[in-house]
Amino acid sequence: MRLIRLQAKDVLRLEAVDITPEGNLCIIGGQNAQGKSSVLTAIACALAGKSAFPDVPVRRGKKTAEIVVDMGDLIVTRQIDAKGTTRLVVAGPDGAPKRSPQSILDALVGRLTFDPLEFSRMPPKAQAETLRELMGLDFTKRDEDRAEAYDRRTTINRDLKSAKARLDAIEDYPSDTPDEVPDIDALHDEAQRVDVHNMEIQQRTKKLDASRAEAFALQAKIVEAQRQVKAMEDELEIMVENGKKLAKAVGTDKPIDVAPFRQKLREHGRVRDAVRRKQAFKALCKEIKDAEAQAENYTKQIEAADADKAAMIAAAEMPVPGLAFDETGVMLNGLPFSQASDSEKLRTSIAMGFAANPELRILLIRDGSLLDDESLKLVAEMADERDGQVFLERVGLGDECQVIIEDGRVKGTKDSD
Repeated sequence: MRLIRLQAKDVLRLEAVDITPEGNLCIIGGQNAQGKSSVLTAIACALAGKSAFPDVPVRRGKKTAEIVVDMGDLIVTRQIDAKGTTRLVVAGPDGAPKRSPQSILDALVGRLTFDPLEFSRMPPKAQAETLRELMGLDFTKRDEDRAEAYDRRTTINRDLKSAKARLDAIEDYPSDTPDEVPDIDALHDEAQRVDVHNMEIQQRTKKLDASRAEAFALQAKIVEAQRQVKAMEDELEIMVENGKKLAKAVGTDKPIDVAPFRQKLREHGRVRDAVRRKQAFKALCKEIKDAEAQAENYTKQIEAADADKAAMIAAAEMPVPGLAFDETGVMLNGLPFSQASDSEKLRTSIAMGFAANPELRILLIRDGSLLDDESLKLVAEMADERDGQVFLERVGLGDECQVIIEDGRVKGTKDSD
């Protein structure tokens, strides 16, 4: 479908124009501020709707503007008032209006206002996003999954770095350090039993010593008091017998050396600290191992998301052979798009523009004065190859201009010159 005829009245700088383009390239010429850009804007306003309206769409001093675009099978009539309110009618060749007129146009024109020169000036990431949208590739879910995996991996790697630092800070522990700290309560119980046992022996030894002292005293009394010898001898005999019993008791219970238990208690503290270091070391080793496994898993998820995206891009039918893109920008034949020649950039951009409008293959190229003769020739050739229609504004009155605009009106056409 092509634009057969354009009529515009009181749109921007246009007073009234009636243009019937010939061929696939229609160059709108004229001096500055005469209405050349207004012709292209009128086409965009008529077909794209409010999204293409400028802030002040109606010619100064007028209340309404009207645009009629005849495309053969469809005739579009749009009226716009000074506030931007619009009335749209889309009719068939018989003049009968159709329902949901803007929906019909939206499905038909796609990205009507695509300007190849504008694409060439975009930053690399914006070019990549434009190409992604043009190819209909939606990476939203994959990008979300990748971002989530990336964030989780970042957190794990941060914790992993902290764990490794803590691991390095742990002092070495002896190779014979047990896995568990010995039971301190059992050692204390055993030491207490030894203390009780030794205390009982000390008490019995004291009693024996006291008994012996008394016996010696009695013997002295016997020497001094013979009169009491018999009684004292009897008492002595009794005490001697008791002494024998006590001596016998003392002889059977020997003191237990407490030094080993004291040593065990001192050793317990050293072992306890070593065990704690060993347990912390093993725990951190396991934490690090688990974290490294998780980080590796998220790395695989990121790589899978990137590979899936790359596969989708590779499978997409690009407008130009050798064209590709990633999140950093657009590439052409393996090189950044910015390094392509001017003709390659123009060819690629025009091909993308026609691909963006598969039904109504119209491009509106503004700032056409930036194109030299070779570039204009390339635009014309590509318009013929792609069976597209290019409207291009250009400062000047040269022979290449099909339509000349002056003071908002068509001054002349190539056929009339």
